[in-house]
Amino acid sequence: MAKENIDEESIHTVSIIAGISFSIMTFAAFFASGFVYDNLIVSYDALTTARNIIESQSLFRAGLCGWLIIIVADVIVAWAFYLFFSCTDKKLSLLSSCLRFLYACILAIAVSCLTFVTILSDTNFARSMNTEQLYPQIMLFVNAFDAIWNWGLIIFGVHLLLTGIIAIRSNIVPTIMAIILIAASASYLIVNPAYMLLPRYSTTIEIIDKILKVPAMGEVAFGLWLFIRGGKKKYGKNFTAAIMKAGTIAF
Repeated sequence: MAKENIDEESIHTVSIIAGISFSIMTFAAFFASGFVYDNLIVSYDALTTARNIIESQSLFRAGLCGWLIIIVADVIVAWAFYLFFSCTDKKLSLLSSCLRFLYACILAIAVSCLTFVTILSDTNFARSMNTEQLYPQIMLFVNAFDAIWNWGLIIFGVHLLLTGIIAIRSNIVPTIMAIILIAASASYLIVNPAYMLLPRYSTTIEIIDKILKVPAMGEVAFGLWLFIRGGKKKYGKNFTAAIMKAGTIAF
């Protein structure tokens, strides 16, 4: 009986941690990707993109900080997912969490390309270079970020698919949430490989991408559910102890 109480307490604790991490990640993603990146980066237009970044260096650097927050939050979520689902299928949960951690590593590599952009777009550095050389170099690193991140999102889609499968087998997560996760994975596994394999049809793929952005938001809904579920239990001073219990149960 005591073991069941510890398990339940641990599940609630991990739910809260994952839910908070999801909330932070969502706001950071909306800012870094949805606001900064989408407003400054113009596809296939090196001149406009470079000028936007040079003229908005502070905003671009703030967006870079947002990406770093996303990476840290992703690592925390990977850990939380493993603990949350380990009682259902420990091995599959570990594989799914490792894939998310791998995605976070790939995203970190992609974001490193944007750090080179901050160096190239520095006003003093930019003045010392010919614009005919500078602008294509900035666009090169931006495109490198897109390409590397795209590969990472394919792995992220596999992670969501495995998470959805575990959720279906779990007696904790509602079936509708599991279906939402699988639908979200489909959007990543369809669009991102298409960008890599069918570059000639990028315009058509962009339209499909916009349509599939709705199911892609399914993970946000799952994060909200985790936070609400975790918030049902009050810990008070025992919250730190519950975290320690959560970290030991799965191992």
